[in-house]
Amino acid sequence: MKGTERRLIGPPSVADNINHRTWHVYGRILIMPDLRELSALDAYRAMICFLEDYFSRTRSEEIGILLGGLALNQDGQPMDPACWHDWITAVDKVRGGGK
Repeated sequence: MKGTERRLIGPPSVADNINHRTWHVYGRILIMPDLRELSALDAYRAMICFLEDYFSRTRSEEIGILLGGLALNQDGQPMDPACWHDWITAVDKVRGGGK
């Protein structure tokens, strides 16, 4: 059933503040319609955006250090090959190809 896939997003309090999308609650799990698949690079950029927003609210030193390691170069590609390798490993795990 393409186009009807669903993904776990977060609690309703968060959902109410994210672009007023349509949310559905089944039991205790909040899901939303899957809008589109992200490439590994787009997902990496989304993670950086998420962490930057978190850092701007908390000023967490640990998150700041992490963001320094995750930086993108001028071409929009990850600067640190080790971070990129770790990211691809994590993506592979989520997709079921890793342990």
